[in-house]
Amino acid sequence: MTALSSELELFALALLLYLYDSTVLLYANEAILRCERGDVWRVSTGWSGILVAGRKVCVLNPFTPYAACAKLRWVLGAPGGSTLSDESWSQELPKYKVASPWVLAAASALFVLLPLGLFTPLGLYATFPAVGVLYSSILIALVVMRRRNLQALPRLKFAGLIFECLACPPFGINLIRRVALQTRVNESLLRAGHRLLPPLEWTALRAHCVATLDQELLALEDGAPQRQALEAQRARLSDQASQP
Repeated sequence: MTALSSELELFALALLLYLYDSTVLLYANEAILRCERGDVWRVSTGWSGILVAGRKVCVLNPFTPYAACAKLRWVLGAPGGSTLSDESWSQELPKYKVASPWVLAAASALFVLLPLGLFTPLGLYATFPAVGVLYSSILIALVVMRRRNLQALPRLKFAGLIFECLACPPFGINLIRRVALQTRVNESLLRAGHRLLPPLEWTALRAHCVATLDQELLALEDGAPQRQALEAQRARLSDQASQP
C-alpha cells in the first residue's frame, strides 16, 4: 500500500509539474495565439477571476503540447490596438511542428506507458521502455529544433534548456511551447487576431477586448483624458465585422 501511494504521488507530481509549466500569466491587454494542426489558429485569454500579481492565469491546453504559441498584446486606446504590423512571427511558428512527433512520443511515454508500469502487473516491462522513450524523444526533439535553428537560442541558453528538460521531463514535453513563447512579436494582438483567427475565435477575442475596455472605463473618472480614446476604440471593436 505504501509503495502504491508513493507511485501515485510521483505520477501526481509529474502531472502537476506539467500543468505548472503549461501555465502563463497574462496582463489585461495580453493573450496567447497558438498554431494547431492544419495551421488553424486559436486564442487563449486566461481566467479573469484568477489573478496572480495583477495578471490572469492562463493554462494552455494540456492535450496539445505540440501547438506552438506566442504571447501578443494590444495597446488600450490606440487605433487598431497598435501600429505594430510585422507578420513574420506567424510564419515561423508553424515550423515548430517538425518536433511535434517527438514531443507527443514523450507525452505518451510519461502519461500512458509509465502508468502501465507503475499501476499494472506489467511493472518493469513497461517502466524501462517508458523511461527510454521519454528521454530519447526529448533529446531528439532538442536536436531537431537546434538543427532547424528554431528561435536561434544562444548556446548557453540552449544548454540550460537541455538541462531543464532532462532534469524535469514534464518540462521537456512542453519543449515546443517553452521555446515558442520566447518569440518576439511585433504585431498587435488585434491585428493578428483579425488576420489569423477563424470567425468564432475572432469574435470571442473581440468580445474579450470590449469587456477589458469596459473594465478600464469603469475605473476612470468622467473627465479623464484617456477616456475618449478608450471609448473610440471600444466603438470600433463593437462595430467591426467578424472577419476581413
